[in-house]
Amino acid sequence: MKKIKYPSIGRGEAWALLAAFSYALTNVVLKWALADAPPLFGAAIKTLPMWIISVIVFIGNGYLKRLNPRSKDFIGIDSLLLLILLGFIVYVLGNWAFFEALKVGAVTLTTPIMGTQAIWATLISYIFLKEKINFPMILGMIISLSGVFILTIGNSGGNIMLEGWQKAVPLTFLAALCYSSSGVIKRYLFTRKSLDRWTVSFLEVTTGEILLHIIFLIQGNNYYSIVPFGTISKFIFAGLFGALAIISITTATSLTQVASATTINSTQTAIAPILAMFLLGEKINLQVGLGIILIMVGVMIVQLKKPVTD
Repeated sequence: MKKIKYPSIGRGEAWALLAAFSYALTNVVLKWALADAPPLFGAAIKTLPMWIISVIVFIGNGYLKRLNPRSKDFIGIDSLLLLILLGFIVYVLGNWAFFEALKVGAVTLTTPIMGTQAIWATLISYIFLKEKINFPMILGMIISLSGVFILTIGNSGGNIMLEGWQKAVPLTFLAALCYSSSGVIKRYLFTRKSLDRWTVSFLEVTTGEILLHIIFLIQGNNYYSIVPFGTISKFIFAGLFGALAIISITTATSLTQVASATTINSTQTAIAPILAMFLLGEKINLQVGLGIILIMVGVMIVQLKKPVTD
């Protein structure tokens, strides 16, 4: 009898789960490192591993000609300006807001709220890219936002000081809006401008690193001589996990459906608080746990019910 071969399943989902753990561990390590360093400096160091990888790939593939206005492969002034804006939104404004929120707030508060960026990306795509939205997606958004409300009440009761809560929540929402906006800009560059991910990654990360170091020069702060090497190592460690997360979710989406990969990846909103509870001693009460579950379920509904585009 001829042996029947069945297609292998589960590889994409495994990569997506690795991405979720990597993103979650990144936030826990960042919280640990930010106790001894300014948020902007942490953002610059944490980004270094991904910047080095993107430089190697970009130059190694001979993509430098894409930045030459005289070359037929030039990406165009409009795309270049968008990528510079992208670098500022993600690596300066977004990272500053999230790192500042992590510094004063708990991982159990900031990471789940950051998970709502999938919702904001959906709304922004609906407004600017005219992508479809349906009732189940709206229901998922409502569930997630109710989770944010419950989560905030739960945290204000014990995990962080009132001042930390007041600062951490709006800063995390600002970061989520920055990251979700960047996702929409990237989608536009990928679909409308036909740019590849390494060109986008190289230019946005390089822009972010340059802008951050310009800020350091203007401030007159030589953080490299002030911040202990051990703290710098923690940020690099977090950056390595962040790079692994990006590679993992990219691999996952190439092996399975995007909805499946992104849904599994959204479990980081629950994984990070659990890791923070064991590694950082943060507390999870009933309200916090319920809020995290509602946020995760709402985001999953949005991802699963998102219409598939051709």
